[in-house]
Amino acid sequence: MRDEKDAHYQHDKTGLRAVLSPPLERPRAVAWVGRSERLLVATEEGALIEVDPVFGTRNLQVEIQDPAEMAVSPDGKLLALVERGHGVSVHRTGNGECVAQYGFPVLSDISVCWFQLRRDALGIAVAGDDLDGRRVAVMSADLKRRRIARVPRRTAIGTTAEGALVCARVTRDGMHVLPFGRPLPAGSASKHRLRFGESGAIMGIAEGGVTIWSGPGAAPKTIMVYDVSAATLDPTGDQVSIGTRSGEVAMSEVSSGGMQRARPGKVGGHSSAIRAMAFARKGKWLATASEELRLWTW
Repeated sequence: MRDEKDAHYQHDKTGLRAVLSPPLERPRAVAWVGRSERLLVATEEGALIEVDPVFGTRNLQVEIQDPAEMAVSPDGKLLALVERGHGVSVHRTGNGECVAQYGFPVLSDISVCWFQLRRDALGIAVAGDDLDGRRVAVMSADLKRRRIARVPRRTAIGTTAEGALVCARVTRDGMHVLPFGRPLPAGSASKHRLRFGESGAIMGIAEGGVTIWSGPGAAPKTIMVYDVSAATLDPTGDQVSIGTRSGEVAMSEVSSGGMQRARPGKVGGHSSAIRAMAFARKGKWLATASEELRLWTW
């Protein structure tokens, strides 16, 4: 019998390949719809487009200004969309109908997530920097009830695997994850751009690679890739995909002990920097957005 602890079997699986490039230009934000194989794409021109790997594309009747980030609710029915310098809106994923809007003009390091507001209700949280610092807006799904808070620079928002809203920050003392509203430790933060994965794992994006904190007490693991421009974790937190400023894509198993996790191989896919990436919850699909959109499988 083969010994899968042997170094030969410790390398990451290969075979990441681009299989589709839909006819749309300058995608800026992407989000998969629930457990379906449907992808929503917001473009620089202000369109919201649904992409299906089998049935093609269709334009939803939505007008967008400078899309920054978006997230689909866990049930796949609603889309939270953040427009840079404008605000947040909620749309139906089926037809793009806007059901709520709120002005929240953040400018950079923007993120958005859905969380479990109550046992029977979801909420939306948006974080971003403006000219005066970093703000977080915590809202009901209809955007009518809101709480706005100032938080330290480089604070990330996200959820635990159970859907509870939390904040994270990395200082010299390590990673700090606390329920939203609890004070975060003072002090200088690391230069990582933090993002939460669906599993509750936290990803720190830096120029020279991506660091993953899988959970309380777990040692961080770093995947070394130079000129990182974007990264995303799969829904289980077991795999990470990384995009570069030159348009290359790398994928690595987070738990792997081999050198391929430390320095994964890269595949050329785009001619310019990758801006956004997302794993599907169903099927082996990865979406990457540069000046064009590509769907990958492995």
